[in-house]
Amino acid sequence: MFEHPCRRGPVLLVGINAKYIHTNLALRDLRAYALARGNFSVQLQEFTINQPLDQILEGIYRAEPALIAFSCYIWNLDLVQKLGDDLKQILPRVPIICGGPEVSFESVRFLQENPWADGVLSGEGEEAFFQLLRAVRGEQAYGEVPSLIWRRNGEIVENPLAEPLDLQEIPFPYREGEDLSNRIVYYESSRGCPFRCRYCLSSLAGNVRLLPLERVYQDLDFFLKRQVRQVKFVDRTFNCNREHAMGIWRYLIEHDNGVTNFHFELAAHLLRPQELELLRTAREGLFQFEIGVQSTNASTIQAIDRTTDFQTIGRACRTIASFGNIHQHLDLIAGLPWEDFASFGRSFDDVYALGPEQLQLGFLKVLKGSGMYRDAARYGILYRHRPPYEVLQTHVLPYGDLLRLKEVEAMVELYYNSCRFSQGVEYLVSLWPRPFLFYLELGEFFFQRGYTPSSLTESRQYEALRAFAQERCAAVDLWELDCRLLFDLCRHRTPRKLPEGLQVPPMPPKDWVRAQFARPQVQAFYQDYGDLSQVQLERAVHCQVFPFDVQGIWEGQVLCFFHYRRRDLLGRAAVLTLPLGEDPVKCSTSNGKGVCHVHGIGTK
Repeated sequence: MFEHPCRRGPVLLVGINAKYIHTNLALRDLRAYALARGNFSVQLQEFTINQPLDQILEGIYRAEPALIAFSCYIWNLDLVQKLGDDLKQILPRVPIICGGPEVSFESVRFLQENPWADGVLSGEGEEAFFQLLRAVRGEQAYGEVPSLIWRRNGEIVENPLAEPLDLQEIPFPYREGEDLSNRIVYYESSRGCPFRCRYCLSSLAGNVRLLPLERVYQDLDFFLKRQVRQVKFVDRTFNCNREHAMGIWRYLIEHDNGVTNFHFELAAHLLRPQELELLRTAREGLFQFEIGVQSTNASTIQAIDRTTDFQTIGRACRTIASFGNIHQHLDLIAGLPWEDFASFGRSFDDVYALGPEQLQLGFLKVLKGSGMYRDAARYGILYRHRPPYEVLQTHVLPYGDLLRLKEVEAMVELYYNSCRFSQGVEYLVSLWPRPFLFYLELGEFFFQRGYTPSSLTESRQYEALRAFAQERCAAVDLWELDCRLLFDLCRHRTPRKLPEGLQVPPMPPKDWVRAQFARPQVQAFYQDYGDLSQVQLERAVHCQVFPFDVQGIWEGQVLCFFHYRRRDLLGRAAVLTLPLGEDPVKCSTSNGKGVCHVHGIGTK
């Protein structure tokens, strides 16, 4: 197809994201670099994997492209293949190329299996894409385009790879006027990774290249001024260069806009006291860390070429948790070498004990080009041969055990990571010998009842957890559990309709409750509801008496006020807790968890 002249029209960069809120950084980098080097007609279209195929097909067709370039990942490759086949039939003279991690390895095989694809740009694509545009315009031969694997006279030709770019040569990828509201914006300040983890493609990315800090600061100002909700750094090990990481953290702390959250992937074992002291000073919600633990089995860590020490990771995570200002997402991977069912349970308990805001339980993906791809036979790893290439079993983890871990994963996602059952689950876990056994038994309960998280309404999720506790745990105090579940529900929404069977503490008379809204502490708490009348306020928020403080701060009964316009990063409403005792209680301030403790209000 490259041998035929292309029709007039734009070169179309197509990204099919996992969710609408995601942005495709790779395509924006390609566009920015190409337009900085020449006067090309380049358009970017973004879709999601949840959109109908016909809708995406129509959008691409109506753009009347001269060339179509797909960004390929494990979540969208199947859809890209279906689109490519259809597009080649309705636009037979329009070249279609693919790029991204899903086609950068075994590219020749990909072209052999997908006759609709005219070429692949392998690896980093900025310079290669620019050279391809020049070739499309007739300014050079396709054989001179670096990193291009393409069809010529019925044969597949592999051009030499492009040299890695100095990151300064790539312009800032986002544009003035681009609507980034309610989007997760991706950004990179480095490429490459110093580690060689065998399950990860970043191990093949080469030496770490850093974007100069002055350029990073300039880029970050763009997000800060526009109060973007969240910026995710895609740097594979953000803190591998201490000065670089501290420079960025310090700049963001000093220029914090009070709104934007910045997400980083960290190696926690590299954190030193100086960095931790700096992080202590960050605003609550400014930073969010993702930390890959993967396993605490020493044999597993050695087999995957990790250099981490869990004791060091644990100390760093506990220190960060003590600050109360940074959410931590800790990762585990099931299906790694030497990690059998029992070993994974121990790894789970080790990480759970650190109390992360999110425990991300994933399953090994045997990615093309990775060390695990080459070692699969060595460790008896069987995996799906279609994306996402997920493990089916290993030499020590049969498929039946993997299914049980899938049940654990579903329960962790529903009852831990959703953060909608925090107090209830914390209480129940304390009644089991180990956290892993709680989630394992809960998963078995769901399987036996035929439940799936997606099939249960919110109320049924509460009811299922309560039924499980009543059936499987003789030591459970249902009254205490119900109070904790009610608190969880109130932090999520106004509890106008309660789950069936949930016991609710009685409320004082309405006149007494209404009087509490007139108290200075409560009025200050709800000051950003000033647009509402008193009656409207009482309908928009919620207050609830509890026989004990589920958060363990006060003795005796408490009155909790829930603020639904102020939520933390986990979606939980802010809470004002007032003791109902007759004696005044010393005022203390929030510890970063959204709770303010004030003088006792009495009952008179």
